Amino acid sequence: MSLNDLVTIAETRHSLRYNDNDSDTRLSLLIGAASVSILRWLNSDGDEYRNTNGDIEPGNVPDDIKVATILFVGIMDRNTDSNEGGIYKSDYLPEPVESILHSRRMPTLA
Repeated sequence: MSLNDLVTIAETRHSLRYNDNDSDTRLSLLIGAASVSILRWLNSDGDEYRNTNGDIEPGNVPDDIKVATILFVGIMDRNTDSNEGGIYKSDYLPEPVESILHSRRMPTLA
């Protein structure tokens, strides 16, 4: 688990219905990528979810952000080589992920 992961491998494995840990290395990479992308999109450094060691503590992350992260991992896991259904747009998260997170996004001020 990396210091920026918004969810655990166990939460992701359970939600995506993996029955074993054979995919944990790939899931770990996808969790890291999804977490960083989501934090950037939210314009957040994740400080509100960090423990005293400076690591994000998944237990401190709100459920909607966890669900969005797991959904994003699932989308990336399913669509490794394509943009099936056009859900990826340049500089945006997949639409289902954005719809969950939209109310939490801090606007960028010019």
